[in-house]
Amino acid sequence: MNHLGTILTAALALYAIGTGLFLMLENRRPQATLAWMLAFFFAPGIGLLVYLLFGRDRKAFSKQSDLLRQDLEGNALPLLAPILSRQDTEIARLEQDSPGRRKLMHLVRRNSYSALTTGNRVAIQQDAAVFYPSLIKDMEAARYSIHHQYFIWRADRFTEGLKDVMKARAKAGVEVRVLYDPVGSHADLTRAYIRDLHAAGVRIAPTSPLYRLHTISYRNHRKITVIDGAIGYTGGMNIGQEHLDGGEGVHLMARHPDSHRRRRRGALADGVRGGLVQCGQGKLVCGPVFPDTKDRSCR
Repeated sequence: MNHLGTILTAALALYAIGTGLFLMLENRRPQATLAWMLAFFFAPGIGLLVYLLFGRDRKAFSKQSDLLRQDLEGNALPLLAPILSRQDTEIARLEQDSPGRRKLMHLVRRNSYSALTTGNRVAIQQDAAVFYPSLIKDMEAARYSIHHQYFIWRADRFTEGLKDVMKARAKAGVEVRVLYDPVGSHADLTRAYIRDLHAAGVRIAPTSPLYRLHTISYRNHRKITVIDGAIGYTGGMNIGQEHLDGGEGVHLMARHPDSHRRRRRGALADGVRGGLVQCGQGKLVCGPVFPDTKDRSCR
């Protein structure tokens, strides 16, 4: 009996040391590392299961990371290349304007991984009463492609009308694609709504299917629309009736006012569409779907 106790104690000690080293090698924040260590030690079975479902970093899935890297190199980087090629020239020009800007540009050079863009036309849309009509107008005028990605996409009175617009554009030969978050949209985006879009030629898919339990905690809260590769929308609003009037059976917090930005032409629109490609599934977003803006006029 004493030998059994010694073996169990040694096994628990090795388990604690092994899991502790593993967590430290992941280079997490100290608070997160300590929390997972305590979970592993005091609830070995449950703690490990919770970690497998919710705790692993995206880099743990090397195959998916490799595929994402290939998509970025083949699709997002060519879109961003014109912006990045102008970085030094634009930063140098801004540095000459004033000492304050020189310090800011020095900070951009040293610390920022975001692309600096110029020549943008941005319209702030303070609520859905402005955002939704503007979005629909641009969608109805689309000639090449319409891409959406939103955390929440509901099936309600407003989105029924939006669905009709997408179906009409798809029938006219426009490439229409939708990405939605399966957790954010699961309660209100019905199968009938999705089937109706599929039948009309609209491609719609979740950013990460719910049956992949190991990625269930990887929620995508982006709210992006790109139209014809030249007009981009991004901000805080999702797609649903509640942003107009609170909707039916929606929590009061959903009525909180939010804003969106409409970005037209220029490098900023390139940045928005690059972000869309980055977070989309390759089979749904990637490909020659953003025609060269030089080949067409921009509304």
